Amino acid sequence: MSKVNAIALRELKNYFVSPLAYVVAALFMAGVGFLFYAILLSTREASLRALFQNMAVVFLLLVPSLTMRLLAEERKMGTIELLMTSPLTDAAIVWGKFLASVIYLAFLFLLTGIFPLAIIMVGGKPEIAPLLTGYLAIFLMGASFMAIGLLASSLTSNQIVAALIAFTVSLIIWLLPAIGSVFGSPVSEGFQYMSIIQHLENMARGVLDSSDLLYYFSLIGACIFLTVRSVNVYHWR
Repeated sequence: MSKVNAIALRELKNYFVSPLAYVVAALFMAGVGFLFYAILLSTREASLRALFQNMAVVFLLLVPSLTMRLLAEERKMGTIELLMTSPLTDAAIVWGKFLASVIYLAFLFLLTGIFPLAIIMVGGKPEIAPLLTGYLAIFLMGASFMAIGLLASSLTSNQIVAALIAFTVSLIIWLLPAIGSVFGSPVSEGFQYMSIIQHLENMARGVLDSSDLLYYFSLIGACIFLTVRSVNVYHWR
């Protein structure tokens, strides 16, 4: 675990030493803040449910830019060989990088804490259950996008290509219900379950179902497993 933490700390330093982390945070808050204001004016509801769904779109566009460098840059700069020859396992390297990206994601979520506070300050009383499950759902969705982006970053040394792969795969998983509708039942039901947005909508209503949690953890676990296998290939080059 200490090796995972060492990699995570190294990546977090890379995030926050460069201006990228602050530029992304500023763009994220500007975009989500605008959406929050627009939704609040149009719905007049003390709820963040609509905002969570719009935040999912922001993450779909934003996360590839955060994950594209995680392993692709290591390959381009030649530092991947140093990692491969260090006393670190492939799993420790991958989990460390994923942990750093998730911590940065949590940092972005802390910034959004002003939105429920703003609702309370104007006299609203947001329901606690949908608020908590909605935050959990959007966090797990963001973590899933991070895992997909990390996998994409392990496949190429080109950061732009890694970002495009991550965005394309995430978009396909998002649009699975529309794709499944072409085939009809029961294929459409299977595609509906595999859609990343469907589980967000369920949890944003305040319903915490084990199948939704299982979906997100399974998606993250599968991506991490495939990333470890992808990194393992470097030993044979």
